Amino acid sequence: MKNNTFDKLLIAVIVPVQFFLIRNEASFDLALPFLSELTSADTIAGNMFLIMYAYLPFPFFLLYFSGKMRNLTEQYGLLITIRGNRKDRLVLMLMGKTLFVVIGIAGTMGILYTIGRKEQWIIFDKTLQTQGIILYTATITLLIQMQFLLELYMESHYAFGITTLWGV
Repeated sequence: MKNNTFDKLLIAVIVPVQFFLIRNEASFDLALPFLSELTSADTIAGNMFLIMYAYLPFPFFLLYFSGKMRNLTEQYGLLITIRGNRKDRLVLMLMGKTLFVVIGIAGTMGILYTIGRKEQWIIFDKTLQTQGIILYTATITLLIQMQFLLELYMESHYAFGITTLWGV
């Protein structure tokens, strides 16, 4: 089984890096810019940077969940299935754990951006913030579910690469 300590450390580092990159960029004017950063910039290079800032943490989220479905269906999951557990129940438990972790990550990012916001950022009301974080969570969860689906048919690193490129 894969040790996720390094992957957790990468996520713990990349989220503040994204925050400081966005905070130092002058073109962001809305609160929670990780939700709304795909706006138009003045130059082509500016658009590239905005997209890069938006997509920066996604590969690290996918790396954290990489190989979990493969492990469940081929390696450790076979031992659990032999002991009497059903595969559909194991997959649903994995999906629940995944959703729980993604909600925690998105909530942490929301709190980080709310506490460290700039004064000139336009503040959303609570319903828009909640809707934005729910949609961000759904986007990350969709990418992870796509990676899980691909892991059923191919190796984990190929599924990670395809999902990362498709997410761009």
